[in-house]
Order: sequence, then structure tokens, then C-alpha cells
Amino acid sequence: MPSTLVLNSAVALAATMLANNPAGSPPLGGPMSHVLVTVAGDQFFVGFENASLNPVALGTNVAGFEEEAAVLNRHGFNAQYGWLVSGFWAPPPGASVWMRVIDQAEHLKTYIGRDYTVPGVASYTQFEPILGTAGSVDRFAWNGTMLHNYTATQVLGTHEATYEVYFGDAQGNVIPGSAAPAQVTLTFTFGTADPNGDGRVDIDDLYDWHQSRVDRDVDGDGAVTDLDGDLLMRTIRDGERELMSSSRR
Repeated sequence: MPSTLVLNSAVALAATMLANNPAGSPPLGGPMSHVLVTVAGDQFFVGFENASLNPVALGTNVAGFEEEAAVLNRHGFNAQYGWLVSGFWAPPPGASVWMRVIDQAEHLKTYIGRDYTVPGVASYTQFEPILGTAGSVDRFAWNGTMLHNYTATQVLGTHEATYEVYFGDAQGNVIPGSAAPAQVTLTFTFGTADPNGDGRVDIDDLYDWHQSRVDRDVDGDGAVTDLDGDLLMRTIRDGERELMSSSRR
């Protein structure tokens, strides 16, 4: 972690943007939506640089990605949200900036947007699963440079993820007496979960989809493919699992 974290100049930001999305990487999905992180006194503050870029819309890729990026295939995905330092501040000695999950849908998946290292703490490679994805831990360390992670899902609809930013030790434990953590909620929209518009996401939607009684482009990519039907089925099954889980509580 640099001794002092600063909001970079426009030229440096442009260079960092290229590093975040190197040639051949999946697109971000739209204009960058910066999530600004600052520390003032004994408190973290996290907010959007442009509130109109929250929520963001997930999109699909028909052609398919290769190698590590293949984890995004047949998913809705987006990387517009970008963590960005604001102002002049530094972590206390022996501390790093960490981010952890407070609440998010189980089906949301998150992958590191680029290679980077937090010296003495952690190293990450692009498309490495984080924040509980594929059995990963529920937190990751950040080195303060702009970072656009990829969020993906196979469930249509609107989804939220709430994260907390804090100072932690090398294992990600909160450092007592350090700046109070702050939370932020990111919102993602993905296609149409209820294509027949009856207020329920159920097998009737899938039946009407097969009968062409509704707009069959449920993922909103401008084409009707087998992926639309697959995503709709997965969305219905996810809703059924949620209902069964809530009935057990």
C-alpha cells in the first residue's frame, strides 16, 4: 500500500483505466461508475462519483470469452463500478484497505478485474474469484489503484450487493481503534425476470416464452437465443429455492 493514497490526475487515471481493461478483456459494460473511497478523521466515507450510474445493467456475450474470462460466458456481467481513492489519506502502520461482503444474493459472482498485489498481504490475478465466489473468502485487500471487478449472474432481475470498506491486518481482521468502516450498496439490473408481467416469476413465464406470447429476448441483448430460455429457467429455479428456504425459517 502506498504511504499516501491520492486521487490521481486525469492522465494517470487514463493510464490506470487501460491497465484495468487490457486489450482482449471483456468490456466494462458502459461508462465507468466510480465508487469513491476516502478517510476523514476517524471515519471511512464511500459514495458514488456519479449517482446516475447506479444501478448498472448486466449484459451478455454471445460469442463467448476464452481462457480465464470464460467464467463470464452464459452470464450477465458488468464491470462499470470502479473502486477509486478520493483525497489524500494513508492507512495506519501495518494496515491495508479491505472490502468485505455484508449482504448479497448467493447467485452473484465477483471476479478480480486485473492483476495486482498488496505487498506482504495478498496477490490477485485477473478473473480470480473473490467475495465468496467459488468458495473464496468473503473479503479482499485493495492496494488503492482504480479497480473494476466483474460481477456476474445467471439470474434475471434486480440484485444488490452491500460491501464494507475498512482497515484490516494482513489476515483481513479489523484493526481496533482504526477509522470506522463505511458501507456501500451496488445495484445491478439484468434483463426481464417476469416476461408475462403478471407479477410472479414462475413456470407460466417459461411456458409463455416457449409459446412466443411474450418478448423472448429476456436478457436484453437484442437477439433471441437458447441462452434466453436457459436464464429464464435458472431464474425461476432460484425463486423456488428462495421460497423453500424462507418457508424453513
